[in-house]
Amino acid sequence: MPCLNNIRKLLPEFLGDKGKNLKAEGNKYYNVKNTGIGFHGDSERKIVAACRLGEKISLHYNWFLRGESVGKRIKIDLNHGDMYIMSEKATGNDWKKKKTLTLRHAAGAKKYTTIKSKK
Repeated sequence: MPCLNNIRKLLPEFLGDKGKNLKAEGNKYYNVKNTGIGFHGDSERKIVAACRLGEKISLHYNWFLRGESVGKRIKIDLNHGDMYIMSEKATGNDWKKKKTLTLRHAAGAKKYTTIKSKK
């Protein structure tokens, strides 16, 4: 996808050295009313620069401590062509550290963005 590769090549202009040599990944949500991904952190990367292609989808962030949701959820609606960048903290890179306050993110249909209480 030449257009996306051009965007990737321009990232160092905005992100400095952290924007160099980033790898690409595609997530296809073929029906945003039924598909998505539940709350998680990206252990495999410390920076995410993403571009939304297709119909609107909601990206949700929530803080977690000891595996439990804490604080107020943040919801961002992403429209076709929107770009967003996650910091090292926002990626949830540290999400498996139960004693650390971490961010996790989810996207798509309600069944993926609903946090079920463990109690």
